[in-house]
Amino acid sequence: MDSSQSSKSNRASSRRSAPPVFLTAGDCTAFLPSLGITNVWVSFDPVIDPDTSPLITGTYVTHPGYCEEGFVHSINDLSVILLQSAPSGVTPVDLPGPGLLDSMRTAGTLKGQLFTAVGYGVQASLTGPPSFTFDGARRVASLPFLGLPRDWLLLNQAVNATGLGGACFGDSGSPKFIGNSNTIVAIQNWGDAPCPATSFSWRLDIASSRNFLDDYVTVPSV
Repeated sequence: MDSSQSSKSNRASSRRSAPPVFLTAGDCTAFLPSLGITNVWVSFDPVIDPDTSPLITGTYVTHPGYCEEGFVHSINDLSVILLQSAPSGVTPVDLPGPGLLDSMRTAGTLKGQLFTAVGYGVQASLTGPPSFTFDGARRVASLPFLGLPRDWLLLNQAVNATGLGGACFGDSGSPKFIGNSNTIVAIQNWGDAPCPATSFSWRLDIASSRNFLDDYVTVPSV
């Protein structure tokens, strides 16, 4: 076995004994060092109650390439939280292979594809003056494909036009699954205020995301 094979084997072995990994957005953790915060807490309750929901302690690592770009969004907007214990009854997600979304676009399967969003963010009402309510409940929505820039997955959340759903304030860091599959391909980052049209999510199938995640989980090679 050469040195590179040995290194890969050692890293795979260390991952098996590594803490469970929770994936979120970099903008959820990048500001925490300035506040002196090192530990965070995660809950998987369907409705979050600060007084009763079980919490799992973890430490966070923000993507080293995270950088705010412009007024509303950031690049390399990823972070992992290394949990002290595994949550019970939670199935780990599947990560995409390299360039999965590009391959789908080439094959013509992105057009008309629905993506599933899951998050705890606010509920937006765009009838009349925009209003937003938060109740701590986890919700699920379907969003149609809209576009695929180099680093982003764009989804259509013009609810009045699609009759479906979308993401809004507080959903940053939430996953985007392909249809009803267990494969997560992007992490919610930003959208046009006040959540009326386009959802922007940072892709997980691009090199900068895969290189970051590869230090903490096994990233699919195909």
